[in-house]
Amino acid sequence: MRKDSFNMTKNGKIVGYWIWETEVNEKEIILKDISVLFNIIQEEFVLKMDKKNLVSKMVDMKMKGSNFSLDVAIQRKSSLDLKGNFSINNGNLTEKKIDTTYTSRVILRPEIFGLIHTITDPTKLDEKINTFFLSSALAYEMKLMYAGDEVVTVPAGTFDCHKVTFRSGIKNVVSNIIYISKQFPKRIVKVEVVDQPLIIELVKL
Repeated sequence: MRKDSFNMTKNGKIVGYWIWETEVNEKEIILKDISVLFNIIQEEFVLKMDKKNLVSKMVDMKMKGSNFSLDVAIQRKSSLDLKGNFSINNGNLTEKKIDTTYTSRVILRPEIFGLIHTITDPTKLDEKINTFFLSSALAYEMKLMYAGDEVVTVPAGTFDCHKVTFRSGIKNVVSNIIYISKQFPKRIVKVEVVDQPLIIELVKL
């Protein structure tokens, strides 16, 4: 099992943390996430992925804010189907169900962050990816693209990194700049949230 810990900062001030765990067994890749913005939002999820075909089998996510909560349960058999139950409570409980078969492959957004460090050659990245966002239950076309190399210093140290952008052309869809260490074992070192002063930096290996 691998566990990476990050700080979230705004304008140099720590405003939250992110803990990402990866566990691999004979049949599954299990991704676990705890993401907290102090006094604003807390998110936790478990994602289980079939190791052979790299398709998510299930996701269980819980998100809580000061005046709302969101529970998500997703089941998949392939990269084309998605069954999900979404329970949103912001004073009134709203239930939403999805049972969809897509015409092309759809990736869950956490899969990108869970597997991006395993890409053999990030310098060749230039892909359009239909990406499903758990928090909104909507899919958007995102572009994953190599954007150069950069030396990055974070609390965990200094790393020679590949810089990758993960962007949408749609306003209000979260886009990121992701820095992946070149040295083994590769890992996410830093994430910038585009158009926001929010930076996520590795603090503990």
